[in-house]
Amino acid sequence: MTIIGGGFIGMEIASSIKLSLKDLNVTILEGGSTPLERVLGGKIGGVLQKLAEKNGVKIVTQAKVTGVKGEGQVQEVTLEGSEVPTDVLIVATGVEAAVDFAKGLET
Repeated sequence: MTIIGGGFIGMEIASSIKLSLKDLNVTILEGGSTPLERVLGGKIGGVLQKLAEKNGVKIVTQAKVTGVKGEGQVQEVTLEGSEVPTDVLIVATGVEAAVDFAKGLET
């Protein structure tokens, strides 16, 4: 199983899956330098990454996803310079608020 996104949702899914299905390989593909870095900072993100890895979750940081391949079902996630074979893909990339339109408005 591969999860794109190492935010709250991606980390929670990985944790829950590993607790119930210990033999399942779970990989998180995170675009930043640590999971949850944007919301909790690099230090706490690093601690949570080590904890997840200790529990069997593989975390790939600085991952730049370029595509998904497969015939009839997902078989691989392509990254810049490598591939991650998988049979289940979860996209947990979250959202970022679009607030540019409100700049300069008076309240």
